[in-house]
Amino acid sequence: MILSIMMDKVLQDLRKSEDSSLSLKVACDILRVLTIMGGSAWMTELEQRLLELWSLDEEHLYDLGSLQGEVEKALELLRGRNLLNVRRCVRGDLETNVQREENLYSICDFTSLLRVFGSDGKVLRYRMMV
Repeated sequence: MILSIMMDKVLQDLRKSEDSSLSLKVACDILRVLTIMGGSAWMTELEQRLLELWSLDEEHLYDLGSLQGEVEKALELLRGRNLLNVRRCVRGDLETNVQREENLYSICDFTSLLRVFGSDGKVLRYRMMV
């Protein structure tokens, strides 16, 4: 219970400060994608969903290149705050029948993530549009 409350606070603080830097904005967008995807995503899925989420941004304050350039930094920020786990795993591709290694990112506390980002406007807009 205490850990969950602490996790909620870390997520809320992150969400409140997302407008203060591009890295924090991208970190929050990664958390939005993980909310949409049930708490975990392969790197290729994460990148694709981020592009979809950013394409729905009506304000277009940042160009896609700038946003994409901050993804690795944002992932490290989330890992540094103990919000995110990463594992290098073998992923199968049913279309090509090939296996390859890829990073799998998982949120540490999906319940807290849902409490903080589940009703987020960007998450809801994405779910309606896609």
